[in-house]
Amino acid sequence: MKYRQRNTVIKTIALLYRYVFLLAIFIIPLWITKLFYENSRYGFCLWFGIMSILYAAYSLIGYLCKWKHIYCAFQNAYRQEMTPDRINWNKIKKSDAYGIPTIFFALGFMLIIVSFLCM
Repeated sequence: MKYRQRNTVIKTIALLYRYVFLLAIFIIPLWITKLFYENSRYGFCLWFGIMSILYAAYSLIGYLCKWKHIYCAFQNAYRQEMTPDRINWNKIKKSDAYGIPTIFFALGFMLIIVSFLCM
């Protein structure tokens, strides 16, 4: 793949990760609960918790494995130009890299526990 095309693909994946994956965290649980659950409130809590944990795991693994699209997503969040060819991981705040997944892990576990307690 050519250099310019590769950068375009990385930037596209970064934008999908940043916006579409977050939207899917809400839409997929809604869709699953409409199809399979009578009491949609607790089914939504369960699946929203699962999706939150998946998002947190993907974010953390992507940061630890130094995936380029994760770096570009952080650049997009910081309102910087995405540069997949010039990556400096030291510019990413540790509080962002570890804090956001921690929040989503905690949210996911709490929602799963609530859904099992209330079923």
